[in-house]
Amino acid sequence: MSCIAMQSFLTLLLLSAVVRGQNPCPPYDEIAPCKCVYISITEVDIDCRFAATIDDVFHAFNNISWNFKNMRRFYLGLSEIEELPEGVFGDISFQEIRITDNGMLRSIHNTALRASRDRLRVLRMEGNHLNSFPFDILPEMTALTELTLYNNYLIFVPVINSDSLELLNLANNEITFLEEGPWSLPNLRELRLGGNLVREGLPLGLVSSMDSLVTFDCSWTQPNLLIPSGLLEFASDALQYVYLEGNDMSNLEPNAISGLTNVTYLSLYGNNIQEVNEDTFKPLLEDVAIQGNGSINLHANPLNCGCDMAWLVMNDTFREMVRGTCRKDGLLVSELDPQVFEELCFKRFLDF
Repeated sequence: MSCIAMQSFLTLLLLSAVVRGQNPCPPYDEIAPCKCVYISITEVDIDCRFAATIDDVFHAFNNISWNFKNMRRFYLGLSEIEELPEGVFGDISFQEIRITDNGMLRSIHNTALRASRDRLRVLRMEGNHLNSFPFDILPEMTALTELTLYNNYLIFVPVINSDSLELLNLANNEITFLEEGPWSLPNLRELRLGGNLVREGLPLGLVSSMDSLVTFDCSWTQPNLLIPSGLLEFASDALQYVYLEGNDMSNLEPNAISGLTNVTYLSLYGNNIQEVNEDTFKPLLEDVAIQGNGSINLHANPLNCGCDMAWLVMNDTFREMVRGTCRKDGLLVSELDPQVFEELCFKRFLDF
């Protein structure tokens, strides 16, 4: 039976139950403190935000008879639950699971989400105490488009493979290491890694297979983050935003970043870049300059604005595409006078 046919069958089944007066939700007192919320004939939510222990949740899904097993959302909030164990949801599946602000939750059994592997679209686990996550289950989660693990305590991230993911948010964890290898996320649109402590640096080739990437954020991740040549080879024609802010970078190696598009906004805000050298920045500006409105943000960097920048200042197109101020006098890069640079950096040198 096709997915569409199956959905139609389930809809008719639930409608039949409603018509016969059979509420798809069991009596309130049977699943309390969890609640079953009937939204429509195809949408039923389970709210366990007042569940104090994992036994409350396990009981609601394993010791109760459910007429309808394909739910819309599951919620879990403040509790003393430390793990989502095997079989916690029984044979009940969800399209969305949201678990937030649970200071005790540390791990998820790699089979806990198995019943939802064909239906789960959104998994948001924010503000918990997760120090591990079963990333190896992602290839099985064929409908999953969003995985948000924002503001947890993850330390290590292995190679991730998923044909369905569009958003992966790992920001504000304690990640020190991302495994190098064949990351495969062809439909990923957003990758957020900001607010970690990536001491080992980013893995080579991390973004090279992300053909649909729109936003890449790796800001505030490490003092003196190193981006060697060939590290960020973007492969997406849709790329619009690249954030590498607040990493105390003093320089970029030539070809450290490539594959920007003519609408890409590259933000290097709040680093320690003093010289805008031609070998590194000219290829980047060439990528974003052709009939586009891309730009590079160098604000809050101690730019010297010396002769190392003459190649930039004397190119009207490039000069307008760089945002930043000179350390000495606070002048905007876009307001620097090309004639002054020509005089100071070329004519006087030739006269000498």
